[in-house]
Amino acid sequence: MKKQISITLDSELLNKVDVFIDGAEIRNRSHAIEKILRSAVSQSNPKKAVIFAGGPTITINRHKLPKPMVNILGKPILRYIIEELKRNNIFDIILATGEDNDSIIKYFWDGSQFGVRIKYIKEPMDVGTEGALANIIDLVGGIRFFALNGDHIFRMDMGNMCEQHVKSGSMATMALVTSDSPTRFGVTKLEGYKIINFAEKPPNTENEKSGLINAGIYIFEPEVKNFIKKSEKKSMLENGLFPMLAKTGKLSGYIHSGIWHSLDNNKDPNFDIKKMTELVSNNKINV
Repeated sequence: MKKQISITLDSELLNKVDVFIDGAEIRNRSHAIEKILRSAVSQSNPKKAVIFAGGPTITINRHKLPKPMVNILGKPILRYIIEELKRNNIFDIILATGEDNDSIIKYFWDGSQFGVRIKYIKEPMDVGTEGALANIIDLVGGIRFFALNGDHIFRMDMGNMCEQHVKSGSMATMALVTSDSPTRFGVTKLEGYKIINFAEKPPNTENEKSGLINAGIYIFEPEVKNFIKKSEKKSMLENGLFPMLAKTGKLSGYIHSGIWHSLDNNKDPNFDIKKMTELVSNNKINV
């Protein structure tokens, strides 16, 4: 049962509370304060996050750079992700970077100037997201953790996602968003919370037209370590771990209805950069 209370807050603090209001997952100040308090006292919410910041580079204005370092209104995409993690009380971050990681390390260093703590794992070759996770998981320390792709901008109540994850009893939970072009992404089929089928970039068949796609934001239990193996060959979560977990009933989906946009490999990057710029500008995300 909820009780009504009256509180007085400093205007500067209140402005920080208002940043959480997105009109979708968090509707008003009262809801924002409740979510902040719930996240602060929760023992189940992950306190660490892994960000996949490697993979192939992208060419912007004839310059090659890692996708997470693409500039949106004066800041790289990766900084928006880190600031969103910090907004969700996640301050310990492990970055899985590729061979071309100099620009990432030079910009973020140890994370202290951004109010977080950053560790790096440099992959000498592109081992994929599952390969990177296999190399990183011992650093996480045997606790529940978030893992994220490094090429999207989003605004999410990650504590709410964790609550659903815990209730589902799953080994992993994947954030899902809707898309008009689902076959360019990992497509899911849901029964309740459970993802019963996962297909990465499937052909355009009736069976795959759920419209719910992989948003590249995950929660893992530490026991997922037993389901992944280190390999010198490139291996992707979307082609290995996730289909396997879906078949065994250990993968859940969390439908995110708020702000999200990614840098799609199959499009002109300038299209997505424009969309991300509009998203940040219109919603005043960490500007």
